[in-house]
Amino acid sequence: MSAQHGHQPRGIARPLAVALAAAAVIVAGGLGVIYAVVRDGGASHAPGADAGMSASAGQMTAWDARSLPSFITGASGDVQTAYRFAFEHPDVLVWMPCYCGCGGHAGHRHNRDCFVKPGGAASLTFEEHGSDCTICVDIALDAKAMTEQGKPLRAIRAAIDAKYASIAPGTDTPLPPE
Repeated sequence: MSAQHGHQPRGIARPLAVALAAAAVIVAGGLGVIYAVVRDGGASHAPGADAGMSASAGQMTAWDARSLPSFITGASGDVQTAYRFAFEHPDVLVWMPCYCGCGGHAGHRHNRDCFVKPGGAASLTFEEHGSDCTICVDIALDAKAMTEQGKPLRAIRAAIDAKYASIAPGTDTPLPPE
């Protein structure tokens, strides 16, 4: 077929089709990561929901796809773990009060606010406070450990209250559902 009849010569059409298909796969993958971050970055998850995508077989998680601020990337492993838990498990930390006094001086409502600023999922912003507060990090790590042990939210909350309530006034955090 000739170019004058509106058809590309055979040598150009195949590489062009392959390039367009590859570009479509890349765009679709990027949109999937963006969708997962926007969909799962907020605090309004049902209990047990996990905000990250599967990390099996080398797949990128929503956490890994984010551009993390230096106060997270330059922090200790425990601090980074606490931020990741707050990001991936808002359904746990929204029920845990913080006992560092941040409810009074920073207006925090629960331990997740120490790591993620309040707002919609589309405007997820990390809160720097948690990177420099041992109590905030310890509460998040204790909640993480108990979550991994399969403890229910009410038991986790009772343990957090018992361990930290004598340190400072807690945030005004409601009890988790039964």
